[in-house]
Amino acid sequence: GRINNISMEGLMFRHVDSKTQSTESLVLDILSVDCGFYLGNIRFRSISDFALPEEFSNSSIKMRQFQLEFERLSNAQTDQLEYFMWKVLAGSKKNWVNDAEADRFVPTPY
Repeated sequence: GRINNISMEGLMFRHVDSKTQSTESLVLDILSVDCGFYLGNIRFRSISDFALPEEFSNSSIKMRQFQLEFERLSNAQTDQLEYFMWKVLAGSKKNWVNDAEADRFVPTPY
């Protein structure tokens, strides 16, 4: 799905209604091809999940909106999420106040 809103506490996204419910414990992966970012195995708690009205869906494709709260992020996940949010919100390194500030958010490989 497409992320509509994100913070350090959680996110909201829209997705195609698959009409199936999983009983497994789920984790979330965040992938952004635009900025070459991947953050995997994020544990979360569901806040809301509901069908969107027809005006937000194609007549043959039903959409849902899902809101979640992150749970027990590791220090590495917190650092990577913070980096992702700065990259998305700031756009690119040239928009930073200075290079030293930008470099503080470059994640280390784990």
